[in-house]
Amino acid sequence: MKMPSNKTRPTPVGILAMALLSVLMVLGNPSIMAGQTDSCHLGPGEQAELQNNIELARLHRGQNDNRLYAKYLNFVAEIYWEAECYEKAVAHFAQSLTINKAIDNENAIANIANNIGQIMMVQKMPIKALSHFQTCLEINIRLEREEYVLQDYVSLGECYQELGEFQLAIDSYKLGAELANKLEIPEVAKTCYLYVHDCYIALGDQDKAAKFYQLYEEF
Repeated sequence: MKMPSNKTRPTPVGILAMALLSVLMVLGNPSIMAGQTDSCHLGPGEQAELQNNIELARLHRGQNDNRLYAKYLNFVAEIYWEAECYEKAVAHFAQSLTINKAIDNENAIANIANNIGQIMMVQKMPIKALSHFQTCLEINIRLEREEYVLQDYVSLGECYQELGEFQLAIDSYKLGAELANKLEIPEVAKTCYLYVHDCYIALGDQDKAAKFYQLYEEF
């Protein structure tokens, strides 16, 4: 049976957004911190929200409260991300990441690294996304955050697949399927099987592709 191309399917990240709603989304540009926000074409409400979070970031920076400073930098970054202003989003996430590394906030480090990785994937830069997803996986395994580990396996699989590293993608998707079954999240396991199928097709292994497509259909 002919399968649709990846372009017509939800991405692994999209599947996780539906299946793991509780998991996802939990030294910036000086001109941005100065309030120059018009280049992103934000609506009036978004502009007001952005300016409010910039002011709160300034306030907590002035109070030397690095945890809250980083928190509001993340809020600024998320507004830019939603508006598809990716460079500004990454700049603010990167500043927050630096601060959270300094205060050893591993939860935040993993979440921000994931966000930067996702943006890099949207921008078709999987080689840059890879190290961020690897950072997420290392931290989330150490912290025993299994739902986040699941997301990391799928994100890494997608990244390797985009890079043409199909065997590495297969390995990551298989780990994702195994963990999804353990966590009783069949939608994610099913998607992992489908993407393993795709990778075996890319490798020219029709027999293994058929096996995983059968697993996909059984869900």
